[in-house]
Amino acid sequence: MVWLTVAAAIISVGPPLLLAWLGIVREPDEWHWNDWVAQVSQIVTGLIFFGLAWFVGRSSENRSLVSANAELITSIGALSMSSARSYAGHDAQALRIAADARAALQHYPRADWREQQRLLASITDAYSDLTFGTFTRAQGLPRSIWDGLYVGAGDVLDDVEKLVERYPGKHPARAELEQMLDHICFVRNLGAAVRENGALQRTTAGPRPLTEIWQKPGGNGRYSPAERLMHLRRLYRRELTVVADWSVLEREPDAVVCGAVLRDIADSDTWLSPWYVVEENGHLEAVNVLHQPLGNRDVALTGSFDASARVNLFPRPLFHSILPAGFRTAAIQSHVDVLESSLPVTVCVLTYELICADGVRRRVVLDGNHRLAAARVIAERLSADGEPAVVRVLDFEICERKAIDTPAASELEELKDWKWNGFTPDIDNVRGAWQRSSVAVKS
Repeated sequence: MVWLTVAAAIISVGPPLLLAWLGIVREPDEWHWNDWVAQVSQIVTGLIFFGLAWFVGRSSENRSLVSANAELITSIGALSMSSARSYAGHDAQALRIAADARAALQHYPRADWREQQRLLASITDAYSDLTFGTFTRAQGLPRSIWDGLYVGAGDVLDDVEKLVERYPGKHPARAELEQMLDHICFVRNLGAAVRENGALQRTTAGPRPLTEIWQKPGGNGRYSPAERLMHLRRLYRRELTVVADWSVLEREPDAVVCGAVLRDIADSDTWLSPWYVVEENGHLEAVNVLHQPLGNRDVALTGSFDASARVNLFPRPLFHSILPAGFRTAAIQSHVDVLESSLPVTVCVLTYELICADGVRRRVVLDGNHRLAAARVIAERLSADGEPAVVRVLDFEICERKAIDTPAASELEELKDWKWNGFTPDIDNVRGAWQRSSVAVKS
């Protein structure tokens, strides 16, 4: 923009000065003071008109920027509403995500950089919500809804590809757009894999790995271990709430295997939660992973519970199959209500399979614990009523090839004093919990 302004100024002043110089050189005797006055007046007039044009153009550009920002803010709000309803089980609302995203992308080039960043994050999160909600039930969607979602995602991909072509190779916006492009393509392939394999799982027992989702767009090979980690980190950018340090895994991507597996709910019987209880004066009390009292919000979520079941005590976390009666009942029931309104039931979880100090592999659910607990409640109800309990789990798994226990820390200021080894404090805790001498089971 600066060099265009300089060029325009040179064009405005250059020709009059050139004519003046030619006149002086060719006919010096005919060049008088009135000629200088006329020439200077012409140059000044040209500069004035140039300045006015620049000012008007600048104002028009500012108006265009404000208008584009306003359109993006409106579209981000619409996207957030559509993705939230999709996440909550309103599959028809998911059809709006592609339309809202495409409408916002039309204003992307003219918007402020901050609003561009917010838009890309909003679209990325909307398609992540689509994964956790509607796409987990892809096998049960009517064909019209599925076709609309699949084609809509393709239209968004086409629009993003056109935007990518507008920016040179090293432009930051190009890299950001390509990351979002890759994420939407990954989510669309995931939905297609769930739809195909979910139908097959009705007649074929056992876990079904969704290996096809790791194929790069255009048949350009398969994602590397580091790229698979990147996809899971982007998918759980907002969703993962446990304290975690992704850099621990990113430093050794070949030490883990990332996958997506469609499982039956019965496979979760031995899975561990990130929830802990201790025995105090004959009663059970919930604590966090550091053996500290819970915050007010977690206390409200946990509710009151009793010790009627045989449960693990800290440092061992609770099994999903053996939760104390009344434990987090209200929070789990809210998920039950949502899931029962959108049968067939399939829930997303993020799990981590670690090699413990006793050599046994154990799996911890890092995200989706309430959804998983709700799915188990529904499965138990269906079984009690004599109905087939077709409840599935879409398991995004991270499995250790070798134990990863390098030191880690949180980037959050309020957690700067937390120190642990491995991906999360829960992983660090579980790794040695079965070799500790403390009492670990409440009868």
